[in-house]
Amino acid sequence: MAILKEIEVVIRVNGQELKEYDDEDASNDNESSVSKYVEATSGAQFQIATTAPRSYQFSSDALLMKIYVDGVYVEGSLLRKKDAGWTRGWDQYHDGPRRFDGDRWEVKPFKFMEIKAVENELQTPDDTSKYSHIKDLGTINIEFCRRMVLGKGAPRIWKYDKDIGGASALTEKQLKGKSLTHGVAFGDVRKIADCATYETRPVDGKDSPVAKFIFKYCSRKALQDLLLIPRTPSPPLEPTPLPLEERNMDELSPEEIRELGRRQQARYRMERDAIKNETGTKREETKAEHGMKREYDEEYDELMRSAITKKVKIRAFEHGETVELD
Repeated sequence: MAILKEIEVVIRVNGQELKEYDDEDASNDNESSVSKYVEATSGAQFQIATTAPRSYQFSSDALLMKIYVDGVYVEGSLLRKKDAGWTRGWDQYHDGPRRFDGDRWEVKPFKFMEIKAVENELQTPDDTSKYSHIKDLGTINIEFCRRMVLGKGAPRIWKYDKDIGGASALTEKQLKGKSLTHGVAFGDVRKIADCATYETRPVDGKDSPVAKFIFKYCSRKALQDLLLIPRTPSPPLEPTPLPLEERNMDELSPEEIRELGRRQQARYRMERDAIKNETGTKREETKAEHGMKREYDEEYDELMRSAITKKVKIRAFEHGETVELD
């Protein structure tokens, strides 16, 4: 939990405090500031809770608690010394920015909203124009400043801006290298009890905070990428079972024995068919060779018979004899 000078601030969702993770990049030189990471869940409404023990010592009439969301001031609340319940200290809960519309007090609940990545600025909604520094996105800042109370004041009419809420889309270039995954939006307006208002004056000149709490919020995956929480381990790989043929027969179940028998029977049939096919091919080749030999012998015999039965004509020539076959 984030505690400074006995003041404690936490972020709650559904009544449960969000787990905080130390911001390793935050400067340790400033004893009046603390920075933490929390996990943001899309669509979840959250509450800012502030408490202090009975032993807390006010050094002014009051503390002004100022809430900034994504760099935008959205809410202020006065903690007067005389209003503190010293039997148990004091505590306050803030569900969202409160406004007076001239007739009644209303509140818009805080909620986390996922930021969409777009390719170019033309696709980016106009709500990013009010963020002077992109570094302020993804942050909830709560500052406590000392104030002198001048007296009771009249409530000012302060209606909600039409574009109040966090950035809903940023370009891929703006998101590159950053853990920005969510912004803060606001839920539907609901009526609340009337609030007292007071006129005050800063005690420390430019309203320098005596305590500043910074909460950086992002998705669980972003927290894992920042090595703040461990990644979900992959399920262990199950060992590959040995083939039935390699296992001990005494360890096989009746169904496995039947399966092994079916495999051996199928293998026997395949081997038998292969032998039959091979034998049949050899027989065909042998028959073909015999047929060619018989055909050759028959042609030879026919030629010999023809030669024997041919009539021979002998003609006399001057230099010898010529044998002519009819």
